[in-house]
Amino acid sequence: MKKYDVHVDASNLERVEEILRNVPGGFETAVRQSLIRARDHLWTMSSREAQKEYAISPSNLRAERNARMTYRYYPGQGVEASVDFMGNKISLLKFDGSTPKHRVDQAKTVIVRTSKTYPTTKNGMTPVHPSIAAKGHQYRGTAATKFNNAFVAKMSNGHEVIFEREKGKTRFDVNLPINQMMGGAFPQMVGNEEVREELRRDAVDTMEKRLNHEVDRILKGYGMR
Repeated sequence: MKKYDVHVDASNLERVEEILRNVPGGFETAVRQSLIRARDHLWTMSSREAQKEYAISPSNLRAERNARMTYRYYPGQGVEASVDFMGNKISLLKFDGSTPKHRVDQAKTVIVRTSKTYPTTKNGMTPVHPSIAAKGHQYRGTAATKFNNAFVAKMSNGHEVIFEREKGKTRFDVNLPINQMMGGAFPQMVGNEEVREELRRDAVDTMEKRLNHEVDRILKGYGMR
């Protein structure tokens, strides 16, 4: 989880509060709406920052991110807002260049020892069609890596992901445990402290610009419920 702190100085807010003092709830609405715009802008810019290094589409990245915004107004001091970006690690299959996108079985069978998944033949051996080895990577400018012990499969919830089977005496042994292969999480993809500080300053600028816009809308009779 990465936290961005946004602060708007008191002088600008006092000016807005004075302008809207005869509009019930006007000041609170203007601050709330401008902060929402700043948060949305921060989402957009942080996503673009993540995509500079990570090979993932905007739609796949959007589906894996989440944000929570809280703010407080201190009369005479200003507004302090925190935006927490959250998200779990993203399935490696969702990154660009990961293949195959769906499970594909090889045409030729191999003989494996198994006693759980398939009916066994004599001496505990059975022919199976192993899935084609999966490939994947996270970073732009890198080639996808082939994982001989990894394959694409569909989980019980319907999502298709890349699993890697733990290595054993035979790589096709279906009794060996499997683990889902994951990439990075959205918060760690955003960038280093210098990048986050730049994003924070940009959010502050957006907040102040939108604050003036929201004041104008409210004075014209818009934006109030």
